[in-house]
Amino acid sequence: MSELTAENAARAIQLVKLKYAAMLPANFVMPDKDRFKFYTLAGGFDTVFQSIYIKTFRKANNAIFGDEKIGAAGINGFVTPDVDPRDRIIYINLDGAGNFGTLVHETLHAISHADFYPRYYCVGGQAPAVVEGITEYLTRKTSLTVGMNRSSYEDWYLTTESWVGAEGSTRHQQMANWIFRGQMPAVWPGNYL
Repeated sequence: MSELTAENAARAIQLVKLKYAAMLPANFVMPDKDRFKFYTLAGGFDTVFQSIYIKTFRKANNAIFGDEKIGAAGINGFVTPDVDPRDRIIYINLDGAGNFGTLVHETLHAISHADFYPRYYCVGGQAPAVVEGITEYLTRKTSLTVGMNRSSYEDWYLTTESWVGAEGSTRHQQMANWIFRGQMPAVWPGNYL
């Protein structure tokens, strides 16, 4: 049975809220499960992904992937790059290899400050790797179970983890302020690629 359901999306939102509520701006409104759209590749995921990828992400990912076309089949989910988090839609590929952690990961993208995602992501160069590394780090820290069942963005996650150190550290707080409040640290590691 697939873990990619609306009920599990609601659980993922709740888990993220429980873990990170203190780091979010006051009065921040979490998305609800209706922001998740579940599609098979043939049922619409490929079409939606390609239209948004070509318009927004292809140029940003050029330093990492070159001119290589990224196919929707290898993408478990993505979040529309709307500046206002309240307008973002979370698309999940039912034909992908996603699991409950995918729902958590995409929820974190959905609640990210606009200066982190999509603005910093779209800078290009190493920025997509930094965004995915930080998002994956926070995904794995939501719970032991989620962390044990994740292997996405492994190198970028490890780079983030080695830089941030323990939860509650100064760098951890800087990272949280960046993703949730848009306050970019003066220094961040440059060895993601």
